[in-house]
Amino acid sequence: MPWIRQSLERGAFVVVGVVGGWALAQVWAPMIPGPDASSATEGAEERPSHGLDGMHVAVTSDVASLGSLPRVVPAAGRVRAEPGGEVWVTTRASGRVVSVAVAPGQVVAQGAIIARLDDTPRATARADAAARALAASNRLAAFDAVERARATSELRAAQADRAGELQLAAEACTRTEQLVVEGLASARAESEARRARDAAAHAAELADAALAAWTAGGAERDRAALAADAEAATAALADVDAVTSDTTLRAPSAGTVVDVDLHRGAWLDAGARVARIATDQPRVIAFGVGLADAAALHAGSRAWWTDAQGARHAGAVARVLDTVSSALGLVEVIVEARDGSALGPLDLAVRGELEVGRFDDAVLVPERAIVRADDARIVVIAGDDGLAHVQPIELLGVHAGRAAIVGDIPPGARVIVDGQYNLPDGARLDVTPSEASQPGSTGDDRGAERAAPREGEGQR
Repeated sequence: MPWIRQSLERGAFVVVGVVGGWALAQVWAPMIPGPDASSATEGAEERPSHGLDGMHVAVTSDVASLGSLPRVVPAAGRVRAEPGGEVWVTTRASGRVVSVAVAPGQVVAQGAIIARLDDTPRATARADAAARALAASNRLAAFDAVERARATSELRAAQADRAGELQLAAEACTRTEQLVVEGLASARAESEARRARDAAAHAAELADAALAAWTAGGAERDRAALAADAEAATAALADVDAVTSDTTLRAPSAGTVVDVDLHRGAWLDAGARVARIATDQPRVIAFGVGLADAAALHAGSRAWWTDAQGARHAGAVARVLDTVSSALGLVEVIVEARDGSALGPLDLAVRGELEVGRFDDAVLVPERAIVRADDARIVVIAGDDGLAHVQPIELLGVHAGRAAIVGDIPPGARVIVDGQYNLPDGARLDVTPSEASQPGSTGDDRGAERAAPREGEGQR
């Protein structure tokens, strides 16, 4: 019967539904807390699991502390000798090198021969200088003997000529005016006569002014210019005479030749630096910093740098120079080593940090505890509940592996320094303390930071 078939089909569907429901219940039952589990967690803070309830993330932690950190600016520097500890061998006149007697690294005594120059051009240079000096002196003497009087005479003669011309023009103008009255001359002739008289009057005024200016000071100004030319020419001759016998370049001080910039046959201009000698004076580092940072530096400000082998050294600012590099706009800061370490060879480039202030009573964490997430800086705390807590922070400054920060991170909190990248808030952790946070370990250079009191602190 049709209705019997339909009843059987409905019964089969019911049986299948019951069996399927029972099977799903067996699968999901362990995941659904019963009444006891619900009561055990009632009132507890609810935290997201992010699917990590069944796993622990292995991380390494360190301890946040409250302390003081130098506020530093990075700077590039170069090792050089103190003033007086590095001298240059220079030429006092131009010439061609005929021999070179030293090489870089050679130790020389004061007065040792560095190079010899050909002295042939000096005779020509002296003859030229002597000719220029003689000509300038002759021009001055001629002015005193002849030129002054001649110029005065010429100006007075010009004045007299212009005065005579004015008198003649005035008389002609008067006669023309009379002829016009008598009807014997035209108005045009009268106008031209007046213009000629006015032009002669103007020329007479100029002649009077030229003579007055010459008499009042023009003559002395011309003489002063000639005297200055003669003096300069005489000084140039004296300079040539001073270097006439300077064909042998000698070491001005004992020391080690750093470099030699000349070779046989080279042409040297006057004043050229040809060799550099390092004396026994101590070496320093010259750092370049911006104007604003230089204003915060003073003698005694601390400095740190890394040598060519990667070793870290400490020192102090000796002085801040008052000159600014025209190329980079940087102020030169001279730093001396405090730890007695060798600074390395001259001209060695180093990178360092200069202290321009301090972050006092700041929360300090290892620099590697700070990571970026969504264009913000964060630190992940390993909580006492065994979970990760992501905290946004503001970075104040970094020095020697430690960072001063502002954020909701109390001193003593364990911050994750390894394994915190992309770690979600609430993740379960398996924490291992870092070696730097173990008892008896100073980590980075925190021990050195505590052991080196600031200037003026004294003993506490």
